[in-house]
Parts: sequence; structure tokens; C-alpha cells
Amino acid sequence: MKRLLGMVLAALLLAACSTPVETSDVESKIETSLAEKGFTATVDCPEGMKSRQGTTSDCIATFDDDTIGRVEVRWQNDEGDLVWQVQPVQ
Repeated sequence: MKRLLGMVLAALLLAACSTPVETSDVESKIETSLAEKGFTATVDCPEGMKSRQGTTSDCIATFDDDTIGRVEVRWQNDEGDLVWQVQPVQ
């Protein structure tokens, strides 16, 4: 019983360490960065994203030539700082 209680407490603490982020802000950051590199794309990320250092989230980028890419977002900290990379979807 103590072990189960400890696992539940650990899960609650981990959940408390993540910070909700505005999906539209993440999409905009990626779209702007792509535009600076000469690419036009619309990025769609799931609602309810949370930043927690070391975790990842996936978004989808649709480029102006209808190419689709999977955008892996890696959270650098709990404040919403991120790095991302696009991988082609086959």
C-alpha cells in the first residue's frame, strides 16, 4: 500500500512540474522560424500542450507545396522554451 501511495504521489509531483503552454504561440514560433529560413508552412499542434524539461510534443507542418512534416518539439525547461526539428512524413 505504501508503495502504491508513493507512486501516486510521484505522478502528482511530475504533473505539477509541467506548465501549460498556448498552442497558438508554439505554432507561431515554428512558422516564423520556418519563414526566416525561406519556408512557408502552417503548423498545427495539439491543444493542451505542457512544457516539462526533457519531454517532447509532436506537431504537424503543412508546407505550401503540400509536403507534410512531423515537427518534434523538445521542451528545454518548464517555462516553455523549446527547440524543434521537422522530419518528413512518408
